[in-house]
Formats: sequence, C-alpha cells, structure tokens
Amino acid sequence: MTGQTQIEDWGTTPNGEIVQRIELSSNEARCSVITLGATWQSFYLAGMEESLVLGYQDLDGYLNDNASMGCSIGPIANRISEGRIAKDGAIWQLPLRQPGFSLHSGAIGFQKRNWKITQSGDGFVQMTLDWTDPTGGFPGELRVEAAYLLEGAQLTLNFKVVPDRPTPLSLANHAYFNLSGTGTIDDHELQLFAYNFTETDTDLMPTGRRFPLEDMGIRPGKAFSLKGRALDDNMCLADAPRTEPEEAAIVRGAKTALTFATTEPGVQVYTADNMRNTPTGHHGGPYDNRAGFCLEAQNWPDSPNKPGFPDPWFTPERPYYAETLYAFGKA
Repeated sequence: MTGQTQIEDWGTTPNGEIVQRIELSSNEARCSVITLGATWQSFYLAGMEESLVLGYQDLDGYLNDNASMGCSIGPIANRISEGRIAKDGAIWQLPLRQPGFSLHSGAIGFQKRNWKITQSGDGFVQMTLDWTDPTGGFPGELRVEAAYLLEGAQLTLNFKVVPDRPTPLSLANHAYFNLSGTGTIDDHELQLFAYNFTETDTDLMPTGRRFPLEDMGIRPGKAFSLKGRALDDNMCLADAPRTEPEEAAIVRGAKTALTFATTEPGVQVYTADNMRNTPTGHHGGPYDNRAGFCLEAQNWPDSPNKPGFPDPWFTPERPYYAETLYAFGKA
C-alpha cells in the first residue's frame, strides 16, 4: 500500500484562523501533524494502541501548551545569551524568556504561527510560513517550509528557509517520545553517536567550551539507561551541517526502538524533568515529569554569539536546509 494523506479542519484560533490536522498513513504506521506550529501530534505503529509521540487531544491543548509539545521552533531554537545577536556592527534584540536569555525565539516564533498547507500527496505534506513580522527581533523576511514524509515506519522531516538577507537560523522540532507508549522513560536506553557536549552555566547557557561525552559518564556509541539521568544538553555531532543525514542516536524502550539521523551539527537531548500540569494528553490526563524525551536536531545553542560554534548565518544564496529521519521499529 502506498502512503495516504487525509486533511481535516481541526479548530479555530482566537484570531479566527482555521487550524488543519493532517494524518499520514502507511501499512506500518500512521501519524498526525497540525498546521499550528507545524506540529507533530502523534505516531502509532501498526498494532499499537499508544502513541509513541506525546501530544494533546484537541486544539485547546496546543493553544494552552507550556511544553513546546511537538512544534517546529524557529527562527532560532534554544537559548540566546541576553536575547541579543550582533553582526557587522548591527544588533538585534529578541524577546527575553527571563532576564539573561531568550528561549525558542520568544512567544511569536514559528511555533506560535499557523502554517499553510501548500503541497500534499501519498504520505506527504508540506507547510509554509511567510515570516514578515519585524517585532520578532530578527533581520529580514523569511520563506519557511516544513515537509513531513511517512514511508513505512520512518518519518522524514525537512526544513528549508530562504531569507531575503543574512539571517541566523536554527530550526528544531520539539517532539516528545515515549517508546513504551505510557509511563515514564526510565525503562529507556540511549546510544549517542556524538563526540562532545557543550558546557552550560546555571541558566543552561553555553559557556563556549566543549568537553568529551565521557566527562558526563557517557561513552559514545555505548547504550546507557535514562533512569536516574536528567539531561538537557546539546550533544555535538559535527562542526558544521552535513549534506546527508547521519545516525546520531538510537533509543530503545520496552516495546519499540527509534533510530534518529540528521544533517544538523547538534542534538539537544531533554528528558523532560520539568514537565508538569500540561493540558490533556493522548492517554486522557496531563503529562508529568519524564513522560517523554526529546531529540532536538539543531545548531549548537547560542551559536550566533559563540566563536568556534557552527556558523548559523544563512543568505538568499545559501538557504537553510535541514533533514531529520525518525525510524521506528521493534526494540
């Protein structure tokens, strides 16, 4: 069976925009995404009743979300020191999450916008966003594309951004996974194919220094249990974006496994130790701490302000492009 795609109107935002829900299906899996935030809402393997991706039951959940649940974040994911970006004598000020840094581009980032479906086909949907609002603090206007493709039990997510002038960019999808479908992630094991991590201060802001994974008690390529580990760290995969996705992590739960590959130079590993009081999830109640984990493919945090970090600046001649693969199977 070839992939199938179904699109439905799912609700309306407070300002009257219609949010659509798209279901992609194959003979091995089905998943759903919504246009608000280009958000990944669910993922079900054939024969399983529980979604392996955390999400909310209705649009109200996403309108009241406090966990960036499944959304596509931009123009820059993660933290920016003092919310300030400087280049060639120009300074741009981003909205601050709290004194000291901005997080996920503030309250008007890509994740808060309602994207438009521009293409769809067999197991495929593409959404676009025209970023023209100068209040975000970023230079220039952007044409943004997010494309989801389901093939068998693998989902591919592509981001493309064409700026009209030099602009720092680092998008990330913020899906939470639970490979057991329910409970916590304490029964999960993680293998990382990274070489360093970026040191952070007490606000989780990178200091600019990198250290081997072994300094965290992690051996590259060696599986370790997530039980008792609280992670919210950028793992360094490469010193620059790659042209093709390369394997970055394998995670195994009690029932299923996830192989994660990306072109991006970093992945933020987050074990959701501060998740609480969320809206109603797929399982019928709010999610609690460690209900899921994130693998956020992106550039290294605060890269515009850290010499030696991968270059985050893109131009009309050098558009931003990122491709990430999520392959699910038996543990």
